[in-house]
Order: sequence, then structure tokens, then C-alpha cells
Amino acid sequence: QNVEFQKWNSFSFITVQGIAGEQTAKVMDIDADARTYIIQDPFELYAAEVIKSEIAKTMISHVPNILLQNGEVLIIGPGGGIDVVFALAWGAKAVDAVEINPIIVDDVMLDKYRAYSGNLYARPEVYVHKSEGRSFVARANKSYDMVQLTLVDTWAATSAGAFSLSENNLYTVEAFTDYINHLKPDGVVAVTRWLSAKPKEGLRLMAIAMESARQLGIVNPHQHIVIIGSNAMAETEQEMMTLIFKKSPFNQQEVRQIEKRIELMKGRMVFSPEMRVSNEFTQFAYAPDPQRFYEGYEFNITPSTDNQPFFFHALKGADLAKIMTLDLESRKNNIGLFNLYVAAVLSLILVLAFLIGPLVLSKAGRTMLGDWTAIRPLTYFVFIGLGFIMIEIALMQKLILFLGHPVYALAVVLTVILISAGTGSYLTRNHDHQTSRRYGRYIFPAIITGVVVITFALPLIIEATFGLQLFWRILIASVIVAPIGVLLGQPFPIELKAVEHHRREIIPWVWSLNGAASVLGSVAAVALAMAYGFTAVLLIGAGCYVMAFLTRGRGLNS
Repeated sequence: QNVEFQKWNSFSFITVQGIAGEQTAKVMDIDADARTYIIQDPFELYAAEVIKSEIAKTMISHVPNILLQNGEVLIIGPGGGIDVVFALAWGAKAVDAVEINPIIVDDVMLDKYRAYSGNLYARPEVYVHKSEGRSFVARANKSYDMVQLTLVDTWAATSAGAFSLSENNLYTVEAFTDYINHLKPDGVVAVTRWLSAKPKEGLRLMAIAMESARQLGIVNPHQHIVIIGSNAMAETEQEMMTLIFKKSPFNQQEVRQIEKRIELMKGRMVFSPEMRVSNEFTQFAYAPDPQRFYEGYEFNITPSTDNQPFFFHALKGADLAKIMTLDLESRKNNIGLFNLYVAAVLSLILVLAFLIGPLVLSKAGRTMLGDWTAIRPLTYFVFIGLGFIMIEIALMQKLILFLGHPVYALAVVLTVILISAGTGSYLTRNHDHQTSRRYGRYIFPAIITGVVVITFALPLIIEATFGLQLFWRILIASVIVAPIGVLLGQPFPIELKAVEHHRREIIPWVWSLNGAASVLGSVAAVALAMAYGFTAVLLIGAGCYVMAFLTRGRGLNS
């Protein structure tokens, strides 16, 4: 392949290469799968009418622009700028382009390919912001004629088959609410994604839009939605689709405009307020009870939320056999569920083989298992292992939205919780086995109270401070995590002192089972989050500390 540019950063791999037989465009690949295009000097080589009549035919994402006149546009994830080109061709007077990846902005569009792209990202009408989309919208103090997202996601997890397990807070009910709230009275939200023969992403996107509209008090939300499809650029068996949500209801003239436009590009109308052809989208739009429709539909299309932001998870329950029957993109996006269960089974087998097995098979182990003074502390350390990792993972995932990217959340939460937990452990250094037992009576209620308070206070804190710059959000996240980390670091050492005094011979098993519980708990945390949400994982983590407290009882001597 004719690779002209490549560069890594902490969360992506960017390459730019030429297209065989094509001199007027370059292709930019993000994480070797997500693709965007850079058009050569678009407004020098082409008149706006040529862009509108010829180039735009290849991308269905351009269609919402026909509804705008001298509009102000927000583009989340502009990549190589093709949507910026379309917005300008249709006369947008201002374009806010929000790109999270600094390589795309600084190294590609404003450096190596600045001249090639016709200085696109430095045009006076274009304002480029290196930021995460949701946090930018939260900070924005203006309204737009269009908020646009075209195939925005990072597919770095795809090669590991973990895409359905990756969180995407751009496609949630709360996100859509933010977009709608930043629209002018007749503004539109336009989201382009993939449309498979049996709709999954597309139908879930419609469900998200309609649920958001209902929560905003919009009556008959289906009258605000048009969905169009085209395979003009599809390189898989799926079509590309664009959902257009208009803040005011669509009128007949606007629907006709869209119909005429998609006829030019040999596309099709998938759904409109005037459409009466029966398909999954019309059935859902007019379903008297959306919940019953979700339950009866073959795939999981319930609206994803910030608490359960698994937009790409399309399978219901553990129906792993269905993965291989999915279309290519859906299979790729859901194979992560299979990997999750494989990881769980392998972890359990290894724990049974190398930890539980020797306990059961050896004479010393069987003797230990028959002694409650040994079983009780082992159970205690299993519970705090499960609780610690569940709380850590849940906090990490909940702060992804707040900090703007999984890498930031991982770095901040992992660093702060390990340092603060180590500090908490250090604070117990002067306790002996007797004083540490008395101290434990207070530490467990403090942990449980702290986790419950964080569970319910965190959404309020995030909402109040979401619009701040990244530095301040990192500082706030650290202040939130550090106190609970100090508390979580203390139950292990205070009980270890008692074990060391009364049953020193079980210390190796204490460390082993606690570590095993952390491994199994990490898999369980993700599975529970997909089923019940990260709030539930936090509360279950607190519940593990309740069980540890009850298991601890009056001590090894009791």
C-alpha cells in the first residue's frame, strides 16, 4: 500500500495513503479500520456546485446540508474534513469542527496535508477544536443549525474483538439530549452509521433519538425523524445510513427535498413521517409500547445510556451462537462478547486448577477447609478482592465520559486509586492485630457510605463541572477518587495483621485468593455493567464490602 504518513499516539494509529488511480483524494485510516478522506484543494479544483452534484453523491452524510441556508454547523469527529467541505459547499457561514485526535489536526490537516487540503482547517469560516465531542457540547454557549456525527468511533478495540465492550458516550440518550438542546428551533442532528439487512445500530439510533425526544417533552417524536440509506460508499455488505432528527416536525416540502436528493445518488428512504411501507423502522415508530418492541425484537436495540453506553452490543443475553450468523460489521463488533465469556471461563478454570485444586487435593488443604477459623479469613479476602476491582472499574468507566477518553480515565483513576490505596495501607502501619480489629469496625461503614455517596453524587458533580477544561476535570476526578482509595486500601492490611498473628500458615492462600478474586471480578464487572449498568456495579462492589464485614465477624478467635 502507498502509505505516505503514519503516527501513533496513546489511543490511536493514524495512516494516510494514496488511492490507486486517484490523484485528487487521500484516504486516512484510524486504527486500521475507521476511514476518512482528504479531498485535494476542494474549492480551487471544484466549484461548489460540482461538489454538491458530483462529489457529494459518494457520501450520504451530505444530505442534511440541503435543509440549511447559511447555517452554523457543529461537526463532531470531522477527520479528513469531508463533512466540512460539504457544509461549506452548501453555504455554511461557520463550522465548529471538534476533533479529539491531535494527530489528525496538528500533524495531518494543519501540517503535512495543509496545502493538499486547500488549507481547509485554517479557513476563516472553520474553527477547529481539539476536544471530546460531549464535553465540547457541554461547554458550548451557542446554538447550531446542524450537529453532525459521521461514523464517529475509535475502532482500536476491533482487532481484539472487543468493540461491543467499548463504551461510546456519543451515542446515548443523554448525548442526544445535549445535541438537541444546542439546536436552533429548526435545527437538525444528523448521525451517519451502518445499516444492516436486519437493523441493529440503525434501529438503536432511532430508539435513542425517540427516547431523548420523549424526555424533552416532544410529542410524536417520529414526526421529527427521517432516515435515508445508500450503498454508494459501502465497502461491506451493509448500507450507510443517515438519521436526521429535526427539532421541529418535518414538513412535506422538506421530505420531498430529501427524496429528490437521494434519488440523485440512487439511495432510498428508510423512514419518514409520511412513509407507510412496513419495515422495522415504521413498526418501531408506531409501536404503542416501545418496551414490548424491544423485548420482542431479535437483537438488543434498547437505547444506550451514559450508565450503559454499550451502543455496539447487539446481542441479547449470552446468545453467543448467533455471533457467526451476523453480517461482517456486526460480527466484528460483537465478537468481544464471546471473548469476554472465554476470558471468564479460562480465569475460572485457572483459579480452580492452581488455587482451589491444591486446597481440595492436599491433606493440609482439606484440613484447612474443615477449619472455620481458616475459611472465614479466606472468604473475607475474596470479598474485598471482588469489591475493590468492581469499584475501581466502575469509577474508571463512569469517568470516561467526564474526562473525554478511556485513556485519560484509565491513567487518572488507576494512578490515583493505587497511590491513595497505598496511602491508606500505610496509615495502618502502627496498628497491631488487636487495635486493627477495633479500627475495622469503623472503616467498613465508611467505605460503604463513601461508595453509596459517590454513586449518587457523581452524576450531579459531572453535570455541574462537565464544561470545564480538561485540567480541571482531571483535578476534580482525582479529588473524587482519592478519598475512597484511601479507605479501600485499609481492609486488607488490618485483617492481614490478625491472620499473621493467629493463622500465619494461610497467608499464601490469602494473597492468592485475593488476587484471583480481582481477576474474576474484573470480568464480572464488565458483564454486570452490560446487563445492569455501572451504577449497579458500584453498588455490588459496596455489597462485597458488606459481606466482607459480616464474614469478618468478631475475628479469628470467635
